[in-house]
Amino acid sequence: MKFQRLKDMVCGAVIASMVLCSGSVAFAKVANMNIPVSFSNIKIIVDGKQLSTSKEPFTYNGTTYLPVRAVAEAVGKDVTWDGATKTVYLGEKPQNTTQTTSNQTTELSAKEYYYEKYGSFYYDLLVTNNSPDALRIESNVVAKDAAGNSIGAKSDSAPVVGSGETAILTHIFDSVPAKTTYTLKTEKETYFKSATADLKTISSKAGDKVLVTATNLGNYDMEFVKATVFFFKNGKVVGSDYKYLDDNSYKLSAGGTVTEEFELFPENEFDKYEVYVEARK
Repeated sequence: MKFQRLKDMVCGAVIASMVLCSGSVAFAKVANMNIPVSFSNIKIIVDGKQLSTSKEPFTYNGTTYLPVRAVAEAVGKDVTWDGATKTVYLGEKPQNTTQTTSNQTTELSAKEYYYEKYGSFYYDLLVTNNSPDALRIESNVVAKDAAGNSIGAKSDSAPVVGSGETAILTHIFDSVPAKTTYTLKTEKETYFKSATADLKTISSKAGDKVLVTATNLGNYDMEFVKATVFFFKNGKVVGSDYKYLDDNSYKLSAGGTVTEEFELFPENEFDKYEVYVEARK
């Protein structure tokens, strides 16, 4: 019999085996206490093979507690810890996302990509301009917790998005929200001109990286030629990378060609990717 702080085991990604073996279990009480637990060399067998873990299983009040990360990953489930809501997610993390656009339903269409990167929550809006005009697009995203309280607000903008083109608007939050609401605002852009139509791009997978080659087919220098790569695994966005493709101070010269490599960090496993480019003149 040993005494161990329950919170130390939770911080080590240990939760009740009831999460894996029974129906829904909710814990509402938050407290620190010393409790008597029993370590008795409990073995974990997954599909006939013994699982080795750094955290030893134990029993308390007739319930066996297992290291959830080790067990879940052994059966092919991702594990995510949300410190803001004190929640452990097994498998895909649910997102209760409310989409709120302004009055641009005919001009714009949008899809959402969200993932964690460098300890932050990334919420990207991929907004396509369905109008015949070049537009400036601005976004505002409000993040809320499970109780509906606002926990942050971020904005981004795309100076010019040509007809039929897609802009990527990125919003970064410190923690994972339970709900997000976005609004989009547009206006016709007359100063900047999109150059994407004259930009030829070729991409290929090279080991754990993606190579993107951009060629300026126009007779003018392009500015701020940017490529963004989204990485997927099992149909889920797991990260992104972006770079500017230029050969002279944020410009891609007329007829010029630049190749850059993009990678998924800190993970490097992906089975699909998407490339989006933008440029202006």
